[in-house]
Amino acid sequence: PPKRSVTFIAVTAEEQGRLGSRYFANNPTMPLNKIVGLVNMDSLDITGMKKDVTVVGYGKSELENYLAKAAKRQNRTLTPELTPERGYYYRSDHFSLAIKGVPALSAGGGSKWLNATEKAIGERVQGEVAKCYHQACDEYNENWGWKGLVAELQLFFETGYLLANSADWPNWYEGTEFKAARDAMTN
Repeated sequence: PPKRSVTFIAVTAEEQGRLGSRYFANNPTMPLNKIVGLVNMDSLDITGMKKDVTVVGYGKSELENYLAKAAKRQNRTLTPELTPERGYYYRSDHFSLAIKGVPALSAGGGSKWLNATEKAIGERVQGEVAKCYHQACDEYNENWGWKGLVAELQLFFETGYLLANSADWPNWYEGTEFKAARDAMTN
């Protein structure tokens, strides 16, 4: 077992304003200053295996170091999101805890295909997803790029496991908008 407690939280209504995660952040089942960090599994990459892992909000917290170690074991590297101006870091469920100071990591997918076969799978799946995302036809498909999804689950598990077995208290990087809240809660 890990040295630290691990809590899994499943929330709902992200698209309606992060209602579930905001509720938890405002009514936590444990003191927020006892939460070492948060790994958000917003969605898993169903498009196929990549050589890299995209970090949404790249450069915000020291949690990226744990993700980088886990990614290295898969011979993958971390890359920043391609469109940070879209503000995805500020729209997903982890944000509800980030604004309270809890270091939060959001990552997944990638931008560099592992090989031509994975790229072909990805292009096909991306076309299907574009038609059905958040629609009635948005459902399980046995032809998804399972190799990438499984690798991502392993990546998130190992990131959490490394964190759960560490004595460190990762923080936000200097200059990030959440660091003052974390520093205040831990002093």
